[in-house]
Amino acid sequence: PVGDFKSSWNKMGKANEVYKKIGLQFGSLQEAFFSITNFLGMHVCDGTDHLNEGNLTLQKMLHLSGTLIGGHSILARALIFSPQNNICVLKLLVRSESKDISQTVIE
Repeated sequence: PVGDFKSSWNKMGKANEVYKKIGLQFGSLQEAFFSITNFLGMHVCDGTDHLNEGNLTLQKMLHLSGTLIGGHSILARALIFSPQNNICVLKLLVRSESKDISQTVIE
């Protein structure tokens, strides 16, 4: 994982950024949180891996970092929001050294 996510995120810039909003079916925000981090296979940064069980807003922001085969660095911000039971919305923003790599990760 990167040492300072915010600095790395800003340094990478928006040139190769890709955004996608996805509707997912999960029983809880906690289930969505663990499933998404496992599926992406990225490291959680900046202590965003802690869920506050008392948080009634039903949303969670994750900062994620990873490296693809070939040494390509990837950063992602994932906002998981649960507007109603069993439905979660994932807003995923990915940055990397290449638009193609960002697109591959987001799909």
